[in-house]
Amino acid sequence: MRNRLCNITCSSIAFCVACCAPQLLKKKMGMDVDVNRRDVCTMCCGNILPLLATRQSPRGVAVPRRIRRLKALQTLGIVNITRAKAILQDIEELTRLRKLGVISVNNRSSQDLFLAIAGLSCLESLLVQSLGYPGLSTCLDGISSPPANLQSLKLLVQSLGYPGLSSCLDGISSTPANLQSLKLYGNIVKLPKWLQRLTNLVKLRLRSSRIVEHDAAIQLLPKILNLSTLRLWRESFVGNEIHFNFCQGAFLSLVVLELDRLADLKLVKFEEEVTPKLELLQFRAWTSQASTGLFTGLPSLPSLKEFMLMEFHNGYKDTFVEELRGELAKNQNRPALKRH
Repeated sequence: MRNRLCNITCSSIAFCVACCAPQLLKKKMGMDVDVNRRDVCTMCCGNILPLLATRQSPRGVAVPRRIRRLKALQTLGIVNITRAKAILQDIEELTRLRKLGVISVNNRSSQDLFLAIAGLSCLESLLVQSLGYPGLSTCLDGISSPPANLQSLKLLVQSLGYPGLSSCLDGISSTPANLQSLKLYGNIVKLPKWLQRLTNLVKLRLRSSRIVEHDAAIQLLPKILNLSTLRLWRESFVGNEIHFNFCQGAFLSLVVLELDRLADLKLVKFEEEVTPKLELLQFRAWTSQASTGLFTGLPSLPSLKEFMLMEFHNGYKDTFVEELRGELAKNQNRPALKRH
């Protein structure tokens, strides 16, 4: 702090914060009234700093007292369950809930959460969100008897940091029979084997799961017989070279395949008699990785109707786009190449 340049920089930052903070707070909170510096101080000292000091999340909503009286309530979220006992006792009484989202789940609150939702027989969609280290690690073991009607399960680690979901998914001993949509955001390293038991699963999305066993994953995913939409997003697979080889007889029900910003993706190969129902293929490159030879076997996809090339800041090489057009032209359906 004795450095003159450092003092000038810190003073400039403090001046900017003092001038802009009221306007930023007003915009962030969606306030219609004027905000002054005292309001900013009150917000920081009375709300944000205590939450950070106690490692609680400032996100989500606080459930009002006696919400259990809303017996016909069907959608609730995203609820901050930092004070788990009192909140979950009310949620347990909302027996008509169809969609529920909760945040700030940890090892201490997870058991109470899963006990509370076990009796919600109408629950179809569940979002479980955690913040920071270690995310949802080891806290999902309590899902032994999930709601019978559960169709959508989304497990999200906001920090997306290690170990994330790793080691906690194998504890799910009994998966919902009617589960139709599953989203896994966070480290899982390898796909849990119980995925192949989800006979009604039609939608699967992976992001930041950092799967390293590529071949094992590609062999496991086709065993989800009714899977029609597969979205592999950023960092869902990691490695020096990622090769996707879709073998014969695989993904018989797949209609939509999305590959979005997979770093180190070197090859996507479709063999004969693979993905016979695939109609839409979406792709977005990570950087300049989209080079010639990335996609092979496109002419062998009998139902392909559209290849959606999603733009990114660096754009695509002309040679890559022209090669893609040439491969699609060989397909008997003449699928359209669209850029979005």
